[in-house]
Amino acid sequence: MTLNYEAQSFCLKNGILIYPIPINKKSWSIEIDYRHKKIPSTETYTEAQLTKKIWELYEYFYNKEMNAK
Repeated sequence: MTLNYEAQSFCLKNGILIYPIPINKKSWSIEIDYRHKKIPSTETYTEAQLTKKIWELYEYFYNKEMNAK
């Protein structure tokens, strides 16, 4: 869980925001604001899937940025 918060903190400090967009009462999509470029997801998620996917994306971008250095 510590990596989740470290990844999220890193992303927020570096202009990478990940947040849910409601579609209806039971499903959401995710939008990524990658340094002011908005990238909508093509997938939809249930409430149970949503949080897990957002954490996965924060870790993905954290690892991507750290490996690029």
